[in-house]
Amino acid sequence: MLEKNKRLLIFMAIILIFFSLRIPMLTIQNAYFDYDEGTYLLIARLINHGVLPYRDVFAVHPPLYYYALAGWLRLFGDNYIVGRTFSLFLGLISIFLAYLTGRELKGEKLGLAFAFLIAMDPLAIKVNTLVLHESMIELFTLLSLWFLAKYLTGGGKIYASLTIAVASLGTSAKFTIIPYLLAVFVFLILYESDELRNLLLSSTRVLTQRQVYIVPLAYLLWTMASMAAITLYPREITRIIASVPGIHPITKVGHVYTCILFLFLWAFLTVYILNIRYFQPLKHALKALGRVVRYGIALASVIVVSKAVVEVPLGVLVSRGYLHQTYIAQSGRGFPFVGIFWVVGNIVSYIQRSSLEVLAYYAPLFILVAVVLAIKAFGHGIRFSEPLKALLVLNVIFYLIAVPIIPDPRFIYPLLLVFYLYLLSGVVEIKRPEKKVLGIALTLVLLLALVNVGIAYNYPRGLLRIPCAPHTKELREDLSNYIHEEALNGTYLSINPMDAYYLKLPVVPYLVDTFGLGYLRGYSLVNLTLKYHPNYIVYDTWMFSMMKAQPLRNVYGPLFNYTLQNGTLLFEESRRDGEIIALFSLKRASYPWRFDVYNTILRLYYGRDRLNVHFKEMNIDGLRMEALNDTYELFITTNNGTYVGKIIPGEDNITVYVPNLTMVVAFNGVLLNNNSPVEGGEFKSLRLCTPAECFILSGNISVSGGKLYVQDYLQITALKS
Repeated sequence: MLEKNKRLLIFMAIILIFFSLRIPMLTIQNAYFDYDEGTYLLIARLINHGVLPYRDVFAVHPPLYYYALAGWLRLFGDNYIVGRTFSLFLGLISIFLAYLTGRELKGEKLGLAFAFLIAMDPLAIKVNTLVLHESMIELFTLLSLWFLAKYLTGGGKIYASLTIAVASLGTSAKFTIIPYLLAVFVFLILYESDELRNLLLSSTRVLTQRQVYIVPLAYLLWTMASMAAITLYPREITRIIASVPGIHPITKVGHVYTCILFLFLWAFLTVYILNIRYFQPLKHALKALGRVVRYGIALASVIVVSKAVVEVPLGVLVSRGYLHQTYIAQSGRGFPFVGIFWVVGNIVSYIQRSSLEVLAYYAPLFILVAVVLAIKAFGHGIRFSEPLKALLVLNVIFYLIAVPIIPDPRFIYPLLLVFYLYLLSGVVEIKRPEKKVLGIALTLVLLLALVNVGIAYNYPRGLLRIPCAPHTKELREDLSNYIHEEALNGTYLSINPMDAYYLKLPVVPYLVDTFGLGYLRGYSLVNLTLKYHPNYIVYDTWMFSMMKAQPLRNVYGPLFNYTLQNGTLLFEESRRDGEIIALFSLKRASYPWRFDVYNTILRLYYGRDRLNVHFKEMNIDGLRMEALNDTYELFITTNNGTYVGKIIPGEDNITVYVPNLTMVVAFNGVLLNNNSPVEGGEFKSLRLCTPAECFILSGNISVSGGKLYVQDYLQITALKS
């Protein structure tokens, strides 16, 4: 038993670790990732101004988190750092709950170990420093586990009801805790009956060390069967169905059937090899279930009441479309039976691609498994908590097999927390581990600390393969300055809601979440724009990165093309690393030329044609374009300073003037001069024809190696048909 003073010092050290790993991350802005943050912050701000989610705002999650966040912002101030401190506060409570849960189950060692692991967990650090639901889900999961621990240690049925009630309240924040709720619900029903409890605990014992042989056997049999199928019938459908789950990525709908068949093979081998007799136990289980029906109904009523208290007044009575927005629209994002193979396949894929930093969110799990293996390797036995093992198995079934949920670490965090608690329940039971085991464990903890330090230092600089846009705040500030200098009044449609929130732009409430509207609900964003007619549209890094995938290209591509053709670019800034922010007015320009900047490229559009203008200067960091009356100022930032130029669009021509820089024009047409191909030499004008249009290019022009070089000044004139 740890002395009280020593225990207090250890816990205070854990709290110090908690804050030291999280506070430096609170101010970082990242346009690749803060879409969700902006959505929740903007909805919370609108709530504080009397706007109702589900009626006035399209919102895809239940109301508890939105209203709790709104209350926090009202109390402490309306900015993104204050919003993130709400997650920090929830995470701090979770540390205390982790300690209480472990202490209740097996004493001080487990409590302190569980709290320490969560304080060091990279995923917990991430969610505790961003405005995301997951900090609330973390809290509800650990509070539920604390009540469950009290129930398991003889606390009575009241704690079973509290376990269910808290988990149910969590589903009123986000649906990703629903599989945990189902697992706890089934666990408590089975645990109520001695017969069912024994059956539950004995059924989890099939996951013994002999599975180390059964699982590879299943994979080898499946691989040989797939090999035979493909050689006998070498068709695309065979290659889809005959893929190896967990080794091949889950990319096609047909892979669902592959996963189902493989799970049946694994289950058959388990029953066959372990000689499991299941008919009589199943028969007795069905009889025993009849005796706990009333208890199950009572627990189900706790779920219904807990959810109804929050969701009826704040959701159901607000909008008839509430259930569709919050639950039905989300249901098509995942598939059952593929989750476990999706996780394994992703881990294998990231290792193969040398993107190990992306796996940091699984680091605590890797560490605990490694410690268990080390203990086993030195010949020690480990006695894990059997009730926790049963709860873990049920969570795996619901999270990774039965429920169609995307098994991203964020979305399966309750499962990971149960996994951590289960593994720690065995590790802390080792009375006198060898010094070599302690050495391995301490080394792993040190490596986890180094991972956290590396993320804290390199992630904000965009040096890791975890997407980060290090210039996000700078780009937003530049746009903010332009909006205020030009006094651009009116309503805004911000594709990334964080832009509108941070810049305090007036928005059309219903259009806050374009991802939910366009992707989950399938609405045309062009039609919604025409219906609600905002005055301005803001695009940024998030949208352009999302458009690299076909489904979201179909959502945002038509809106961006509509904006280019029917709006007027007012401001745009882009960086070499792909970061970008752009402001368009939806008032149509009087000139036919359209243009934008992307990376370090100036793109000029006329009808269906596009010409790309690069700059020969190799150390360009970014481009910025600002509309001033009928011209545009062009700022080209390099390591040698900033070059200032102009873009002057006209009725049939456009002029780009950049002193002291050489422009390189890329084109996909045929360059003609006196009807002859041009290569080498210098010219004052050239004719460029594409399949759709012909243009005259004027300036100090030279052609070399198929590239067109222009010094200082370029004018492009469209020839009338």
